[in-house]
Amino acid sequence: MDIQNLVKLVVEHYQQSPRGPYKVTQALSKVKQDSATSTQRIILDTSELAWRAFFAAKKAADSNHGFRGQAELTRLLNILSTQATEDRQDFAQQLAHALEGADLQLTSQVEDTRPRSGPKRRCMYACFNVLQL
Repeated sequence: MDIQNLVKLVVEHYQQSPRGPYKVTQALSKVKQDSATSTQRIILDTSELAWRAFFAAKKAADSNHGFRGQAELTRLLNILSTQATEDRQDFAQQLAHALEGADLQLTSQVEDTRPRSGPKRRCMYACFNVLQL
Protein backbone atom coordinates (compact mmCIF):
# COMPACT_ATOMS: atom_id res chain seq x y z
CA MET A 1 0.00 0.00 0.00
CA ASP A 2 1.21 3.48 -0.82
CA ILE A 3 0.79 5.16 2.58
CA GLN A 4 2.71 8.28 1.52
CA ASN A 5 0.34 8.86 -1.40
CA LEU A 6 -2.73 8.49 0.82
CA VAL A 7 -1.26 10.87 3.40
CA LYS A 8 -0.57 13.39 0.64
CA LEU A 9 -4.12 13.11 -0.76
CA VAL A 10 -5.75 13.48 2.67
CA VAL A 11 -3.63 16.51 3.58
CA GLU A 12 -4.26 18.16 0.18
CA HIS A 13 -8.00 17.56 0.46
CA TYR A 14 -8.06 19.01 3.96
CA GLN A 15 -6.07 22.07 2.89
CA GLN A 16 -8.33 22.71 -0.10
CA SER A 17 -11.60 22.35 1.81
CA PRO A 18 -13.18 25.73 2.53
CA ARG A 19 -14.73 24.28 5.70
CA GLY A 20 -14.98 20.99 7.50
CA PRO A 21 -17.72 18.44 6.84
CA TYR A 22 -21.08 18.44 8.59
CA LYS A 23 -21.80 16.44 11.75
CA VAL A 24 -18.20 16.20 12.93
CA THR A 25 -19.19 16.35 16.60
CA GLN A 26 -21.60 13.42 16.28
CA ALA A 27 -19.06 11.39 14.30
CA LEU A 28 -16.37 12.15 16.89
CA SER A 29 -18.60 10.89 19.69
CA LYS A 30 -19.35 7.71 17.75
CA VAL A 31 -15.68 7.02 16.95
CA LYS A 32 -14.71 7.41 20.61
CA GLN A 33 -16.97 4.43 21.32
CA ASP A 34 -15.60 2.28 18.45
CA SER A 35 -13.26 -0.63 18.93
CA ALA A 36 -9.65 0.38 19.59
CA THR A 37 -8.64 -1.43 16.38
CA SER A 38 -11.02 0.41 14.04
CA THR A 39 -9.27 2.63 11.52
CA GLN A 40 -10.93 5.84 12.65
CA ARG A 41 -10.30 5.09 16.34
CA ILE A 42 -6.61 4.39 15.63
CA ILE A 43 -6.33 7.74 13.86
CA LEU A 44 -8.26 9.59 16.59
CA ASP A 45 -6.06 8.09 19.31
CA THR A 46 -3.03 9.38 17.41
CA SER A 47 -4.29 12.91 16.69
CA GLU A 48 -7.69 14.58 16.61
CA LEU A 49 -6.58 16.86 13.78
CA ALA A 50 -5.49 13.81 11.77
CA TRP A 51 -8.88 12.22 12.44
CA ARG A 52 -10.69 15.37 11.30
CA ALA A 53 -8.70 15.41 8.06
CA PHE A 54 -9.31 11.69 7.53
CA PHE A 55 -13.02 12.06 8.29
CA ALA A 56 -13.35 14.93 5.81
CA ALA A 57 -11.50 12.97 3.10
CA LYS A 58 -13.52 9.79 3.73
CA LYS A 59 -16.80 11.68 3.68
CA ALA A 60 -15.82 13.42 0.43
CA ALA A 61 -14.68 10.14 -1.13
CA ASP A 62 -18.02 8.54 -0.25
CA SER A 63 -20.09 11.46 -1.59
CA ASN A 64 -21.75 11.72 -4.95
CA HIS A 65 -20.05 15.04 -5.66
CA GLY A 66 -17.10 14.26 -7.85
CA PHE A 67 -13.73 15.95 -7.59
CA ARG A 68 -10.32 15.43 -9.12
CA GLY A 69 -8.60 12.52 -7.40
CA GLN A 70 -11.76 11.05 -5.88
CA ALA A 71 -11.28 7.62 -7.46
CA GLU A 72 -7.68 7.33 -6.26
CA LEU A 73 -8.60 8.56 -2.78
CA THR A 74 -11.45 6.04 -2.58
CA ARG A 75 -9.20 3.22 -3.78
CA LEU A 76 -6.50 4.00 -1.21
CA LEU A 77 -9.00 4.41 1.64
CA ASN A 78 -10.51 1.02 0.79
CA ILE A 79 -7.06 -0.57 0.80
CA LEU A 80 -6.24 1.09 4.15
CA SER A 81 -9.31 -0.44 5.76
CA THR A 82 -8.01 -3.94 4.93
CA GLN A 83 -4.48 -3.37 6.27
CA ALA A 84 -3.08 -4.73 9.51
CA THR A 85 -3.45 -2.65 12.67
CA GLU A 86 0.25 -1.78 12.66
CA ASP A 87 0.01 -0.43 9.10
CA ARG A 88 -3.00 1.70 10.02
CA GLN A 89 -1.14 3.01 13.08
CA ASP A 90 1.79 3.88 10.82
CA PHE A 91 -0.58 5.73 8.50
CA ALA A 92 -2.10 7.63 11.46
CA GLN A 93 1.33 8.70 12.70
CA GLN A 94 2.46 9.82 9.25
CA LEU A 95 -0.78 11.74 8.71
CA ALA A 96 -0.49 13.47 12.10
CA HIS A 97 3.11 14.40 11.37
CA ALA A 98 2.23 15.73 7.89
CA LEU A 99 -0.60 17.84 9.29
CA GLU A 100 1.65 19.33 11.97
CA GLY A 101 3.92 20.71 9.27
CA ALA A 102 1.15 21.67 6.85
CA ASP A 103 -0.02 25.25 6.45
CA LEU A 104 -3.58 24.83 7.70
CA GLN A 105 -5.97 27.70 8.01
CA LEU A 106 -8.86 25.47 9.04
CA THR A 107 -7.87 25.11 12.68
CA SER A 108 -9.74 28.26 13.61
CA GLN A 109 -12.74 27.20 11.53
CA VAL A 110 -13.07 23.69 12.95
CA GLU A 111 -14.95 24.80 16.06
CA ASP A 112 -16.28 28.07 14.64
CA THR A 113 -19.59 28.66 16.41
CA ARG A 114 -20.13 32.29 15.47
CA PRO A 115 -23.64 33.08 14.24
CA ARG A 116 -23.88 33.20 10.49
CA SER A 117 -25.14 36.22 8.63
CA GLY A 118 -28.36 36.01 6.67
CA PRO A 119 -28.66 34.39 3.27
CA LYS A 120 -26.48 36.00 0.66
CA ARG A 121 -28.73 35.16 -2.26
CA ARG A 122 -31.44 37.59 -1.19
CA CYS A 123 -29.03 40.45 -1.68
CA MET A 124 -28.01 39.11 -5.05
CA TYR A 125 -31.62 38.85 -6.22
CA ALA A 126 -32.56 42.21 -4.70
CA CYS A 127 -29.56 43.87 -6.31
CA PHE A 128 -30.38 42.21 -9.62
CA ASN A 129 -33.96 43.50 -9.48
CA VAL A 130 -32.73 47.04 -8.74
CA LEU A 131 -30.39 46.87 -11.72
CA GLN A 132 -33.25 45.88 -14.01
CA LEU A 133 -35.30 48.95 -13.04
